[in-house]
Amino acid sequence: MDVLLLIKPEFANKIFDFAIQVGSVKRFKKAKTLQDYNIKFAPQSYVYIEN
Repeated sequence: MDVLLLIKPEFANKIFDFAIQVGSVKRFKKAKTLQDYNIKFAPQSYVYIEN
């Protein structure tokens, strides 16, 4: 299941750090950078997560 978050890229780190802390993004638990999350930045400041 793919997830499309309507957030600005500059907020992505904080959001994913929180998601990891609450355990809702277990697949990315060991990722340390946005590239490790396999995130594609679409135009208009959307963040697309590939699962």
